[in-house]
Amino acid sequence: MHQSALFLLFVPLVLLPLLFLPLLSWRPVLLLIPGLAENLLTNYPFQFSSLYHYDAILIPGIFLAAIYGIKSVLTRWPNKEKYLRVAFICAVLVGFMLRSPLNPWSFPVSYFKTTPRETAYRNMLRLVPPQVSVAAHTNFIPHLTDRREVYFAGFEQKRVDIVLLDAGDPFGFGSEKALANYVEDYQHSGEYNSYIFSNRYVVLLNKKLGMLRESQ
Repeated sequence: MHQSALFLLFVPLVLLPLLFLPLLSWRPVLLLIPGLAENLLTNYPFQFSSLYHYDAILIPGIFLAAIYGIKSVLTRWPNKEKYLRVAFICAVLVGFMLRSPLNPWSFPVSYFKTTPRETAYRNMLRLVPPQVSVAAHTNFIPHLTDRREVYFAGFEQKRVDIVLLDAGDPFGFGSEKALANYVEDYQHSGEYNSYIFSNRYVVLLNKKLGMLRESQ
């Protein structure tokens, strides 16, 4: 879906599973303003795609507003509870089928399969000795959070002991050239041994830690 279309459909897609009931009570809707501003005042399309965790900030306010919306409907039409219940369930199902990343047509089966990239990442993580400082590509960071010194590559305060990079993914650097410059900066310091696996995965190891063993 085009970025501009995503932007225009963001609010309708968020409200669809709740049958647009939050709009029937204006006071709780005020709670949605900060979250909507955060998601819409950006040119980062994933933030207003309604498929990612960025919507989480809206959840408390939107459900509270929905409760008040239901109350408003039942106050005006007390005999319509059965119809409201059926319509609400249908809206939830339609929203799930259309937009949920877990719907039957787009379930991410690939996430449960082992890939060469995943295998390479696991092998690289095994190369990191305990008690060393690490800078790594964003996908490595969740697996290194037990370290005292771990940084997103490119944001470290000083040169670290070991760097783990995926040269095929410049995320966090802005471009492949910026990533290449970052690697060259470490290499030109003369303090690091460089290792490249599968022409893509890069390990920069401070020479004071020795060299990677063949068994690794």
